[in-house]
Amino acid sequence: MIFSRVNKATPTLSVVLGEDAATAEFLGIHALATWLTKRVGALFTAVLERIDDRNTSIQASARFWTPSGDQLRTTRMGANGQNEHFRRENANLRAILAKTQAELTCALHREQRSLFMAFHDDLTALPNRRFFLERLGSALKTQDASPAKVAVIYLDLDGFKALNDTYGHANGDALLGLIATRLAHALRAEDLVSRIGGDEFACLITGVSSRERLQHIALTLFEVVSAPFKIGALALSVRPSIGVAMCPMDGTTVEALMRAADAAMYGAKRNRSSFSFSSQPQALSQ
Repeated sequence: MIFSRVNKATPTLSVVLGEDAATAEFLGIHALATWLTKRVGALFTAVLERIDDRNTSIQASARFWTPSGDQLRTTRMGANGQNEHFRRENANLRAILAKTQAELTCALHREQRSLFMAFHDDLTALPNRRFFLERLGSALKTQDASPAKVAVIYLDLDGFKALNDTYGHANGDALLGLIATRLAHALRAEDLVSRIGGDEFACLITGVSSRERLQHIALTLFEVVSAPFKIGALALSVRPSIGVAMCPMDGTTVEALMRAADAAMYGAKRNRSSFSFSSQPQALSQ
């Protein structure tokens, strides 16, 4: 991380910036990179602008480092706005500030991207298995203090491997992306859909205590995935097998609920039903 510290400020700096140099605002303050680019950048810009005023006498020194730790420059600025040397120093320092801010911004973007990829699927941009399991664990802890229900809906695409082999992996990937979009649009904003891996998806449903309501959600997911897809000149169809597990009747832990939903999904696949509940192996047949 990049820190900024003002070690000493003269009374002249207080006059220039209109603040008390003796306060903790300037002396001994540490800040993160965002503070550095916004606050310190503005501070030295103000100093530089006053240097251009021929009636102002200012001396200051500053050091700047890139995010990699390289020192960019140490410079001293003096009075006399008519002196071309100091005008060049001002321009150089402004360029250094701009370069440092650009490097910090790039570093921040890389960090954000890395964090996103740690919790999301690269192909569909959906939350990944790690994200899903953490959210499920949090939902179960919340349920301990409230009557809200938690349910897991597990989906597997029947025959996807054969489709992938027949039409190519590019079309298979495109199909997974379209399925991910349909699933996300079919759920409420407070629900979560995740790509668990391969051709398997999982949905976290909270606040729904009615089996009938969960049955309606599962049937909706079956219908949106079963509807034909248009990919280029191809018209592709795939059928999902769906398993539903509810807390607390099917389990009260992450592992138990995921295991129950997975078993229910295989029950639906085996019976060729649209979906199955863990506590009731067969539901609607289609």
